[in-house]
Amino acid sequence: CIVLDVTHFNGPLHLEASGGDGGNTNDTLNKTGPGGYGSGGVVWHSGNKLPDHITLNLSNGKAGMHLPSNTAWGATTSQLPDGIVVKKLVSPLRGFLFNFLGQKQLLCSNDTTIPLDATTPKGGDGVYKIEWQISYDRVTWDTAPGEYKMIKYFPGPDIQQAYFRRIISSADIIDTSNILEFSRFLQMENNIIEGDQSVCEGSTPNPLVQKLADTTGAASDFFLVWEARTTDQEKWDVVFESSNSPDYTPLPLYETTYFRRIVYSGLCSNISNTVTINIKKPPLIIQHPTGDTIYAGKEYTFYISASGDPPLTYQWMKDNSELSGSTDTVLKIFEADQEDSGEYFCLVSNVCGSISSNTVKLFIKDPPHILVQPAGDSITAGEEYSFHISASGSQPLYYQWMKDNSEIPGSSDTVLMIPEADPEDSGQYFCLVSNEYGSISSDTVMLFIVEDQTGIDEKQTNSDLVTIFPNPATHSITIQHQLKGSFEVSVFDLLGNLVLKQFDNEQINLEHLPSGTYILNFSCPSNSFQQSIRLIIK
Repeated sequence: CIVLDVTHFNGPLHLEASGGDGGNTNDTLNKTGPGGYGSGGVVWHSGNKLPDHITLNLSNGKAGMHLPSNTAWGATTSQLPDGIVVKKLVSPLRGFLFNFLGQKQLLCSNDTTIPLDATTPKGGDGVYKIEWQISYDRVTWDTAPGEYKMIKYFPGPDIQQAYFRRIISSADIIDTSNILEFSRFLQMENNIIEGDQSVCEGSTPNPLVQKLADTTGAASDFFLVWEARTTDQEKWDVVFESSNSPDYTPLPLYETTYFRRIVYSGLCSNISNTVTINIKKPPLIIQHPTGDTIYAGKEYTFYISASGDPPLTYQWMKDNSELSGSTDTVLKIFEADQEDSGEYFCLVSNVCGSISSNTVKLFIKDPPHILVQPAGDSITAGEEYSFHISASGSQPLYYQWMKDNSEIPGSSDTVLMIPEADPEDSGQYFCLVSNEYGSISSDTVMLFIVEDQTGIDEKQTNSDLVTIFPNPATHSITIQHQLKGSFEVSVFDLLGNLVLKQFDNEQINLEHLPSGTYILNFSCPSNSFQQSIRLIIK
């Protein structure tokens, strides 16, 4: 008890007489562990009105919390009153036993172990006679039922609405307390909600609903308030209020959120259990693949890194088509060739959706490779002949046909056509294929242009200076000529390879040559003579 004389104090004065906070608990098995809060104190002054320069704090303390569930549970089974202000203090104190009750007390519970809010008496001779009295109209007073002679009084469960006072006597002093207004409501039950779920980010969750039986107790005239908080919040925020709907459908959510429902009935309230809506994250690409330019035959690897709720699936794409079996975070290309050139990206998916990586390009530096070589032949003058070549490599490919190691003007395609061959078209042909990464020459092949030789066996085939027979031949041929001076005979296969050479020999043995078509080239330096004849060996 503190006595202050503020008669001559002119400045502002604040008196702090608030109640203490209840203790918290971490006990997961004992939800009734939190401590109830203390009520405010008593300020007694000598006048009819507290001076204006005096301010007070007589508020209750805060209820203790059950930390695992973030609820007060048993700490709010009763609502203790704020402190009180009592006037007309007479000093020195006479006939005063410090006998004060709270102004109002509300119990939202059937619990009969909660006493009325009352001070512990002081003064007198230390021996106190106590009588608790009850009234239902503040006029007629009767002895309170039950243990009415104790310092603390515990109202029975049948007392719903009443007024109480306490009379204390000690050493010829009789002190009658102020009047306490008491109300009791049935404890609220079944404030239980359900709706734990996992949904994709940005989706609307399923409704949160009342579980099993309806909520009962208190005045049964309920007002419901839904609260929510995220994992990084300590404070609960009101998200929905209703007087007639026990359910709630949350708005689309983007992070994991906790929900609870507070049911108010008159001055009573009850906090439900907490439900959790877990938010699943769609895929998010952290590291995109990168493209490059590499040489053919080298190895290259694409990488991707992504986040999101598992399981994540991966599908690599090339030129907008799926690459079969390419379903990992890594795409490896072994011994790259021209077919591996293209645009690549990866499609990452989970239950909440899919996302495509950046599209990147892989260029293959591929020098030319000849797939089909040109072929030589022996044709009759006036006939048409075409050389063909096929090649692969990085585009564009460039072609240049050559004859006897000289460029043929305007011959820059995969086909070289000779429309009406004449003896001047005889010679060695090849094609030079190139691109920005290199060049390659085809095989060199021979084209022989011969005069028409229609005779066979021992008949002379034409009226030239040189004839051969038999043609087709088997083992040997005989040469008839009208040449003057020494002559030379060169035998070529169709690839231009020299397979036989003779001088001034009119009988040539062919047994060592395989079957096929050959070109015999006759020359006589003394008279500048040159003639080619096609020979078939069976």
